[in-house]
This record gives sequence, structure tokens and C-alpha cells, in this order.
Amino acid sequence: MGVKSSNRRQQDQVLQMIVERIVKVADPEKVILFGSRAHGSPTEESDYDFFVLKSGVPNRLHLAQQIYLNLLDLPADASVDVIVETPETAFRHQENQAYIYREALKGRTVYERRPS
Repeated sequence: MGVKSSNRRQQDQVLQMIVERIVKVADPEKVILFGSRAHGSPTEESDYDFFVLKSGVPNRLHLAQQIYLNLLDLPADASVDVIVETPETAFRHQENQAYIYREALKGRTVYERRPS
């Protein structure tokens, strides 16, 4: 069963809040929402799946932990999964048939840094 339209506005606000916090902490090149929320078929139990692309990350796990720490006060029903990767590695793994990378890169871009 899909999400009721009355909850849609609240979920859009939660999505925007999550993206803003990811951008503030990670300063990524791109943030991609993937999974059921990106494809327009979420249920009430669906989580928010994000693929965060950032060049030159010395420790992807540490950056993911920093993102999670900044999301601790989200509403209880806003479960979030974050994958941090460099753009180069993500695209290379996509070609090697790595399922999660392929699926994530098919998602919806919710943030992209403007060229300076």
C-alpha cells in the first residue's frame, strides 16, 4: 500500500531536512535518493536510501558516521541509510555489475553541487 497523500507533504519536508544536513556535513558533489522513495512507491515502513558522492574522501565510514550523528533527532519513523562513495569508484563499480551501485545511480538526484 502506498503512502497517503496527507503524509506526502510531511515526508517531503523530512526529505528536505535530511538532504540539507547531509550537504552541511559532507559537502558532496551529489546526493542521490534511491529505492522505493525515489521510484514513487514507498510504504509507511520505507526508509530513505541515500548515495552520497564526494571526491577525495580519505575515510568513507567516518563521513557516513558524521552524517548519521547529524540525523539522530529525526522523527522516529524516518529511517535513513547512507552510502558514501567517490564518484570515480561508484561509476567503476557500476560497470562491474555491482548491484547496489547500479541501483543507486538509477535513483533521483536530490542535490548536485553547482560548478564554481
